[in-house]
Amino acid sequence: MRKRDILRKSIAGSLIAVSLASTTLSAFAYTTTFPDVNPGDWYYDTVMSMTARGLFAGIEEDGVIYFKPDKAMTRAEFLVVVSRVLELPVVEGGQWWEGAYESLKESGIVTGGEISEEVINEAMPREEMAMVAIRAAEYRGESIGSKYKDRVSNEITGVRVGECYGLLWSDIDWDRHTMSIRRQMVYEDHMWTLRNTKTKAAIRVIDLQDSIYNYLKDLRATQLRQREELGPAYRVNRVAVDMGRGKPKEIRDDLELINVKSNGEMLTPDSEKFLGRISRQELSVNFRFHNLRHTHASWLAEHNVPAIVTKKRLGHSKEETTLRYYTHITQGMRDDLLSKLNNS
Repeated sequence: MRKRDILRKSIAGSLIAVSLASTTLSAFAYTTTFPDVNPGDWYYDTVMSMTARGLFAGIEEDGVIYFKPDKAMTRAEFLVVVSRVLELPVVEGGQWWEGAYESLKESGIVTGGEISEEVINEAMPREEMAMVAIRAAEYRGESIGSKYKDRVSNEITGVRVGECYGLLWSDIDWDRHTMSIRRQMVYEDHMWTLRNTKTKAAIRVIDLQDSIYNYLKDLRATQLRQREELGPAYRVNRVAVDMGRGKPKEIRDDLELINVKSNGEMLTPDSEKFLGRISRQELSVNFRFHNLRHTHASWLAEHNVPAIVTKKRLGHSKEETTLRYYTHITQGMRDDLLSKLNNS
């Protein structure tokens, strides 16, 4: 499958997850058509049904309304569509997108820290589309969002899957903008357990860039609000804590895990298996959570981050493990070298 087709399918799939909870595609008589969307196109029914429901209006050029299937959606366009899908109350705003933006913020589906007004008219990345679509689906009461809504982004931090799900709110230093990796979550002795990291080198402190820092602040506020609203119904999680060799495990129910559902139920490394299954079935992509760690390491290498810094950030115990990413020269690094040689 071509990358463009994968992109289209992933975006369309996200939109369908939000909009087609109870209505079949064939339920509409298509009274509006676009000259650039044809019945033979795989996305034809999706586009036309959403247009019939008033979710899409098209783009006018020289008096003709086009859909522009190859044009990337801006954040503003996507948020307006999601707002219409959810039939949110219209909030008055100056710009054409402002009402939808404010409604989605009030509903907790987006935050100003994640999508700011400064970038609202730029093309929206797929990961942001997925984030908004999943939260919107959960807002509608669908279970698709509960597994991934509040997961810390591995691609941004480069943590291992067990480290990601072992994070506690006490690991975040709000003043220093850092996140401490002290443990991992594993399944052993028939229960989820928090235990030591893979190696001593894996114990580390990661500097957080503004985007993930703001996301975590918003997430913390959201979880505290959800806990207050649900009261006794908010889930209390029981996990085992490994106390060291030869010592019995301690069962704790007072630990504040970062990765939990909206009802407080904890997420675990098993939550990623569903995502991998969907990636294989829908996109023909053999996705593994650990791939994102490799992506992060390659990005650091390509952007000339010193190997010693990358080693510390990823928690590698051996230097040769880190250097593998630097010996695998990427196209971007080759282009950079050529540019420097040409300008020397």
